[in-house]
Amino acid sequence: MWLWYNWRSAIVLSSELVVLDEEHWDGWKDIDAIAKRIKILQQGMLTPEANHLAGRFGDTIILQDGHEDLPSFDWPQPPKEALSCLDQGMMRLGQQQLMETATNPDYRLEHLVNSCDELRETTLIHEARIIEWLSMMYPQANLGRDRVGLIRSLARSEQVTELANKWSVNAPDYEEVHKEWKVMKKLAEITNMSYKQLDATEHQIRLVSESYMPSLSLLLGPILAARMCVAAHSRARLARLPAGTIQILGAEQAFFEHLKHGSAPPKHGHLFMHPWVGKSPRWVRGKIARMLAGKVCLAVRSDHFGGQIWDEKHVQEIKSKVESLIKNHPRPPKR
Repeated sequence: MWLWYNWRSAIVLSSELVVLDEEHWDGWKDIDAIAKRIKILQQGMLTPEANHLAGRFGDTIILQDGHEDLPSFDWPQPPKEALSCLDQGMMRLGQQQLMETATNPDYRLEHLVNSCDELRETTLIHEARIIEWLSMMYPQANLGRDRVGLIRSLARSEQVTELANKWSVNAPDYEEVHKEWKVMKKLAEITNMSYKQLDATEHQIRLVSESYMPSLSLLLGPILAARMCVAAHSRARLARLPAGTIQILGAEQAFFEHLKHGSAPPKHGHLFMHPWVGKSPRWVRGKIARMLAGKVCLAVRSDHFGGQIWDEKHVQEIKSKVESLIKNHPRPPKR
């Protein structure tokens, strides 16, 4: 026997292609109800009619409309008015799913983190260009290491001679210098705006991350927690990954090089950004990253599955373990 069903009907068909029972839904004029039924079908679940017939006829092959294993049969088709309502229901479901996507923190974090990375890359390129340009225009000046302060100072300066007087050096004196100065000053203003935009973007990442992943944000910091979530493609997937995979998130290229060419496997990925890993001695970074990845597993699962939100006590316990690992391995291992 087969149990065929679609959004509106369900039919039990015998092996001799005889209809044993059928049920039809008569509420098809409700567009929201149709949208819910389409979502049920998308999830591979049974409609109420199919569920009722499945309970009555236990030994049946349950297949949704359009399945390739269904026998050839003149399955009932809804009337034109019902098909028109079905079109409206599909449009309504599409709108609802778009709204869910727009408000989903996973997608919001993905756009925020990627936007931040792209903006930072552009800003660094502009920084390097301005610094090199300034060193050619003011070869006697000691530019120092404060790039941000230097570019902001340039953006606030109105004349070529203003910076020269500030640094006590000779102002450049060649043809077209003032036109070049305007171009460089404009680039400095754009870069200065990029700094402000970076700060605003990171602030928003912190807000979303601390709300969406409070335990993980407390453990890793909201920026790194967001980056881990984006690397895993969602909080749900991050919560289901094993600790070994979490440990090398962000080091996929090095991992595939290890598999393909036999190079040394990576010991950490994005976790290297955490000071517990990045600022520890080289020979204990792998041990700390492995331990920290296990704690990341627990923290994100607590966030995703509704567990107890971590507090500072949990973080201090992990910090003590990090300090213990460093203390127990004061020197690199002998080779």
